[in-house]
Amino acid sequence: MSLAFAFNAHRLPQGTDWLALVAGLAARPGFWWLDSALPQPPLGRFSFAGAEPWCVLRVRGDCCEREITRAPWPLASEPGAGDVLTAWRELLPERGAHVACADAEPAALPFVGGLVAALGYESGAGLDRVPPARDESPLPFSDAVALGVDRLFAFDHLSARSYAVALCAGENASAAAAAARRAARELADAPPRGTWPAPALPPTNEDGLRRLAAHSGFDSQDHAKAVEQIRERIAEGDLYQACLTHRIDADFSGDAFAYYRALRAVNPAPFAAYLALPEGAVACSSPERFLRCDESGWLETRPIKGTRRRCADPAADRAAAAALRASEKDRAENLMIVDLARNDLGRVSELGSVHVPELFAVES
Repeated sequence: MSLAFAFNAHRLPQGTDWLALVAGLAARPGFWWLDSALPQPPLGRFSFAGAEPWCVLRVRGDCCEREITRAPWPLASEPGAGDVLTAWRELLPERGAHVACADAEPAALPFVGGLVAALGYESGAGLDRVPPARDESPLPFSDAVALGVDRLFAFDHLSARSYAVALCAGENASAAAAAARRAARELADAPPRGTWPAPALPPTNEDGLRRLAAHSGFDSQDHAKAVEQIRERIAEGDLYQACLTHRIDADFSGDAFAYYRALRAVNPAPFAAYLALPEGAVACSSPERFLRCDESGWLETRPIKGTRRRCADPAADRAAAAALRASEKDRAENLMIVDLARNDLGRVSELGSVHVPELFAVES
C-alpha cells in the first residue's frame, strides 16, 4: 500500500528556554542532541533534540539488529542483508515518497525526522569494500547505530524560536498532514522541562577537559613505522592521502552528560552532538560541516585544514589570519583536502556539477 508522509512544526511560546527543554529530554531514554553550541548562521543555525526513538538499529560487520518500540509506518519483518545504508533505507519512507509540509512557515527546517546515527570508521570501510582493521581491544559500540526519529524539538538560533516537530504517515496527503498537525500540537502542549545546571568546569579553564589520565598504545616507534608504510603505499600508487590516527583511551566514571556540558562550555562549536546510547555515550564538538544534502539534492562539504589560535588584540588577530592565508603548508593541505572532497562528491553527483565556490577562505 502506498503511503503519503507529512511533517508539521508547531511553534512553542516565544521565550521558551531551549536549554531547560533539552535538560528535560536528557532524563528520558534514548536522548540525542544535535547541538549548535556556537551558532554562526548559516553554519549551525539550528539545533535539534529528542528522546525515546521508535527504533534502534545496530550494524556490526554483517550482523544487523533492530529493536522496534513502535512502528510509525509499515516495515519489513526482518532487516535485510547488505551494507549500512541498505539497512537504514528500510527504516525510512519509501524512496521517492513525497514528504510534504503541513504548514508553510516551518518548511525551512533542515531536519524533520528520519534517522539520527553514529557511524564508526568500520562502516566507511564496509561501504568502500575495504577490509576493516579490527582493534585488539574493540569499543563496546557497533559499527553503526541509528535511532528512528519521528518526534523531536528544533531551535532556530537566528529567530530564537523553538518548535515541536512530528513526522507522520497517512493513506493520503490530507490524512498525513492532519496526523502531523495533531502530533506536533500534542508534543508542544507538554514540552519537557528540566534544570540546566551550571557547567561542571568554568568556561575559562582550558585545562579542564585534560584532567583524565589519557593513554595510548601507539608510541613513537609505531608512528615512524606507520609513516614509512604510508610513504611506500603512496609510492606504489595505492594511496593519495592517508590520515594517520590512533585511539586515545581514558578511564571515566563520572556523568557523561555533565562531561558533554563541560565540553561545550570550553569548546563550543557549530556542529556538536551528544547521543545517550545503551552501550555508551557519544560526545563530540566540531567546527567542520562534513556533509549536507538539501531538499533539492545539492550536496555541500566544507573541509578545514589549517588553524591559528585567536588573539585578543585585533591587530594580532588580523596578523594571524593573514599568516594562515599565506602559509604554503596550510594552503597545500587545504588544496589537497578540497581535491579529495571534490573526488568523493563526484562519485555520487551528476557529471560536471561539482564546483568549488570558496577556496582558501579564512573563517573565524
